[in-house]
Amino acid sequence: MPRRSRWECAESKAAAHLEAHGLLTARFYPVREAIDAPTEKERSLMTAPFIFVGTHRIKEGQLDAYIEYFREFVEFVKENEPRLILFEGFVNDEGTRMTTVQVHPDAESMDFHMQTIGKHIGEAYDRFLDRSERIDVYGVPRGGVVEMIKQLASTDVPLNVSARPVAGFTRSTEPVGAS
Repeated sequence: MPRRSRWECAESKAAAHLEAHGLLTARFYPVREAIDAPTEKERSLMTAPFIFVGTHRIKEGQLDAYIEYFREFVEFVKENEPRLILFEGFVNDEGTRMTTVQVHPDAESMDFHMQTIGKHIGEAYDRFLDRSERIDVYGVPRGGVVEMIKQLASTDVPLNVSARPVAGFTRSTEPVGAS
């Protein structure tokens, strides 16, 4: 039987942690043979943040209802996805579009997010959203994330994937020494 990669096991490990004690770990450190050790390039891609920016057209007359729905949705995401670093929604001045910005610590977090919110996204499209207008992804997608995004958006929506990190850093907004 072929050995499963740690990427394939992340979902089941996350579920086991949630069931055991209600917490998610930030990283899994699998026992590996030395020959399987990731290269420096692979390590940098594994720890790079994954950023999603999606702009969606709001159905006419649904702005206020969608904002109320989105605020409840944000609370659901906050409670169920402790690894997600940033999840924000912005409405344009005309009230016709919302852009969501997500910053995940890595691609596995985005994969978990997509699996967690599937039913909510379907409901948002049924009730409040006309269509996606643009989707930008920054980071190396894993676990079929791009395919899931394509299923949610129609084929004519520009999907831009910038998967080659060059350099950067992530800074926490928490004060030093905060617990």
